Order: sequence, then structure tokens, then C-alpha cells
Amino acid sequence: MRKISMVTIVAALCACSGDDKSSADSGATTSSTTATGTTGTTGTTATGTTGTTATGTTGTTGTTATGTTGTTATGTTGTTGAVPCDDTRPPVFLVHGITASGSRFAPLLDYMTSNGYCLDRVFAHDYASLYHFDSDPYVLDWRKGSGMFELLDAAVDEVLAETGADKVDFIGHSLGGLAGYTYMADPDHAAKVNRYAHVASFANFQPAGPKGEVPTLNIYGTAEGVIDPMFMGEIPGATNVVLDGADHYQALYRADAFAEIYKFLNDGEEPVAEVLPQAEPIEVSGKALVFMDNTPLEGASIDIYEVDPATGFRVDAVPAAEFVVAADGAWGPFEAAPETTYEFVATPTDGAPTVHVYTPPFVRSTNLFYLSTMANYPSASLLVWGAAPMDQPQTNLFTFVSFQSVMADRDTISVGGVDLTSEDLFSSSKNIWAFGSYDDGDQVSSLDADPLFADFTTFNGVDLYLPADVPTTINVTMNDRSLNVSSWPANENHLVYAVLR
Repeated sequence: MRKISMVTIVAALCACSGDDKSSADSGATTSSTTATGTTGTTGTTATGTTGTTATGTTGTTGTTATGTTGTTATGTTGTTGAVPCDDTRPPVFLVHGITASGSRFAPLLDYMTSNGYCLDRVFAHDYASLYHFDSDPYVLDWRKGSGMFELLDAAVDEVLAETGADKVDFIGHSLGGLAGYTYMADPDHAAKVNRYAHVASFANFQPAGPKGEVPTLNIYGTAEGVIDPMFMGEIPGATNVVLDGADHYQALYRADAFAEIYKFLNDGEEPVAEVLPQAEPIEVSGKALVFMDNTPLEGASIDIYEVDPATGFRVDAVPAAEFVVAADGAWGPFEAAPETTYEFVATPTDGAPTVHVYTPPFVRSTNLFYLSTMANYPSASLLVWGAAPMDQPQTNLFTFVSFQSVMADRDTISVGGVDLTSEDLFSSSKNIWAFGSYDDGDQVSSLDADPLFADFTTFNGVDLYLPADVPTTINVTMNDRSLNVSSWPANENHLVYAVLR
């Protein structure tokens, strides 16, 4: 199987990152802020750092820190909680990074709706950050001539038409930041953007826009492990925020990161930097897509079961809800009960594996709960899912950490009661957010890292035998978060996902 080097990808991205790198006098004032804080909690509870905000020096240049194709927004207009929904704000347009999808912003969305953003005025744009051409290495879809920016502009226009707004607030994460800068290099595109948050992405010589005219927040962390730090740094004329100890994903999800983004978009107003539990109904929807390609799983069936959180086993043989995936990948909405754990089963129509997705209870409505599987055709997704043998009577379990990366020098993680915390699997120089636990065929757990992922900075795999001959509870624990899932046999075309939120 062909390997793809994330280092090579990042170097290629930076080499072609902009059409106009000349300095321009935008009239903006450079602001640099240091920030400290711990990971805020998103998902099952609203505990963790509450109301954490950045501190440090403002107005100093160079301060060092201490301390989706197809854009939709679905769901109920307005959310309940401490802050009512405000539909006078500009709509928010989200662009994800490499190998990701709109679901990357789900934790951020929980913070935003807790602070009065309307669910149907936050839009995630999905696109294929890696293409499935028979080339070596895989062709990146973001480059000029690929059609990506025409699709991006059409998506922005769709948002403006749907909401009646004149401009969007644009948030680009990682490769989405590079896409944002390139998109706004066109003056007609820049005119459609009110403010721009450039999150954990590449440095530039000026704020976004041909003349640096788009107000820009440049926010990143000191524990970056995806983009080489030599390509990151302060942007003259932008508001620069460096988050102490934040990794590639915490720069988007941590409570203090959200606080900075919110203040930038809202004229300095302080937010409630926590996820507030929502009164019923809690409506859940999203998309079903091929992983990495983000091709819709049109016609796939979605079955949702309530499960016993102590075992991961189904409470009832009859689904609590059933859906068929639409042409654009959309499914739902599903009304989730508070404090209830669910299994989402996605069965594609083309013979690709059935995916069993387990996740903790939802505390707020969301339209960014995505279900994904590997393709049944030559695809970038096979780089990851193709590593797990599908002809063995074992469970192939993939764990997704949606709120940060896993780093051995600060985190602990175990699967099936086996401690996997090691530098070999979760190097502190990388930002691993997803990993597979599967056996190489000998039914012996060596706990060795899969060499396929040696050059990856975001994924990994471990040789861990998880039997599936009888239904078995498999516990996944990271730090203080724990989730029980059920075993499913790979040789009967099943994959299991544990999504830690």
C-alpha cells in the first residue's frame, strides 16, 4: 500500500500557499496576546475550565506565549440555554483542514450556540482535501484549477442568499486557513467576508484580502504538531493570539481559544466559555460521507439505537430512529434524549463496511454529527481504513478524539483495559487525534505501532487483538473520559468507532 507523508503535504502546501505575498499597508494594528488555560469540556458535561480568557500583553509585536463540497445548515432556529439565539449576527462559514470534514467544528458549534449563535446560521463547507486519483502522491484538491475556489465561492453565495446577509464571518482551520487566504486574495471574494479567524494555520505577510483589508485573527498553539512551526507565526497587521500548550486542535476547541474567537467576532464582548446543557428537545443531524473524500453516502441507511452505557449493548432490538441518506449526504434530525448513549449504524449501499458509531450523550442540538466509512473504490480513505484486516474474526476499532489530540507526555489512553500511552503511539511531536486498534492476523497483541502511519502526524494504528466471536464490551478511556462500545466482527464487514467528545 502506498504511504503518504504529512510532512511532504505540509511542505507542498506552504510552497504554494499564496498568490500575493507582498506587504500591504492595511491600516490595521498588530495585536499580540498571550493566553493560558486548560482544555474546556465539550460533549457530555459542562465541567472543566469555565470562563477562561486570555491574558498577556496586547499591542506588542512578537510576544512569546507563556503559561465542507456542499454547505448546509439544518436544525431548529434558536437554541435554549442561558443566551437566546441572535439572528442579527453575520452567518458563520467554517472551512476544515486536510483529511477532515465539517464535523471538525462540532465542539466549536456547541460553544457558539451556548453563546447565542443560531444553529441554522452556522455553515460547514465540506470538500475533498485529498483526491483519489491514481497518482503518487495523491493530488491535493485545493489548488487553483481544481475548481475548489469556485465551489467555495458558490457556497458562500448560497449562505448569503439563504440568510439575507451581506457578509459572512469566515473561520478556517489548518488547510482551511490556507484556503481562506487564497479565496480572499480575490477582491470580489474578500468583499463577502466581514471578519476572518485563521486558526492553527500558516503565517502570512498581511491580514487576509488583496490589501490586507479583511480584519484577521491569527490564533495558534505552542504544542503544534501538524504544521511545521517554521511555517507558523505572527501575521503583521492581524490580531495574533498564541495559546500556551495548545495543540493543533485545541487552538480551535479549548475554552480560551473559543473565548478569543468569540471576542474577535463580537467586538470584544466576553463569552460564556463553556458548553451549557440545553433544554429539550435536543436535535441531532449531520452528514454521512466517505472519510477524507467527503463523498456523500447517498442512499445509505442510518439506524440509531439506545445503548446501555455500562456495556455498549443495545437496550432494544428495534431502532429508536431510521433514516436514508440524502443526495448531499444529509440525514436527520433525530431527537436525542438527555443523558442517553446511542449507537449510530451506517450501512452503505455499495458494499463498503457497515459502521457502528458510539458516542456519549448529547447536551446540545447539533447539525455537525457526521458518520463516515471507507470507500469501496480507490480512495484516500483506504490509506487509513485499509490498514485494518477485514478478513479476520476480530473487532477493528477506530477511536476519534474530537476535542484535542493525544500526547503521551500529558495524556493517558487505554482500549479494552490495555494502556496504550506511549511515545511510539502518541508522540508528543505529533498531534494524533484518531487511531485504529486491530490485530495483524496472529491474534497476539504486540502493541506495536503500525508502520503504515510512521509519516502521519494525525493518525496511528496499534496491533491490539480485540475478539469478536461473542458480543464483548470494549472500554475506551482517555484521561477522565470513558466510553463503552460493543465488539463487531470485521470478517462480517463491520467497523466500530468510539467518538470521544
